[in-house]
Amino acid sequence: MSDVKLTKTELKVQSDSLKRYKRYLPTLVLKQQQLQLVINNLRAQQRDVMTKRRKVIEELERWVAVFVDPFAFQEYIHIENIVFEEENIAGVDIENFIDLEISVKPYDILTAPFWLERGIAALEESIKLNITISALEESIRKLQYELQVTIQRVNLFDQILIPRAKENIRKIRIFLGDQQTASVVRGKIAKRKLVEV
Repeated sequence: MSDVKLTKTELKVQSDSLKRYKRYLPTLVLKQQQLQLVINNLRAQQRDVMTKRRKVIEELERWVAVFVDPFAFQEYIHIENIVFEEENIAGVDIENFIDLEISVKPYDILTAPFWLERGIAALEESIKLNITISALEESIRKLQYELQVTIQRVNLFDQILIPRAKENIRKIRIFLGDQQTASVVRGKIAKRKLVEV
């Protein structure tokens, strides 16, 4: 604050800066609110998906527990493609999981275990839910980082830049007012001396 020049030009610079800060602050606050809302929605969505995954796993455990020998599902399925859709939220690019393309290796219905088809379907559902959870976690991480940066900017504007600009304007106005008063007083003194002479 001590490096501020006490001139009319600096007064205009500080006034313009204050207007800019006040105009930009509501945009930052709105972005902060939007990010917080989206993060809360994604967390709720993540909880729902985790609940679904837990139910799928519980269902699998019920009927897989009856088999003594482990079964190698990876021999029968192969992930071909994972489809994501990019979305921009308040300037942050996140990826939403859309679909999973899995190819199933042909198998002989007569020799394969009777539960293989159901197991592959359950495994596919489990993989989709795991990918969804990972995508949501990554989106939440990115949005939380952006939220943290936005909160810092809101605090910078609200607690530092705007008060500093107001204080600088106040100091400049006081100084310029004192200068104007001193100039008027000097003028009156000079006029009085001229009248006396």
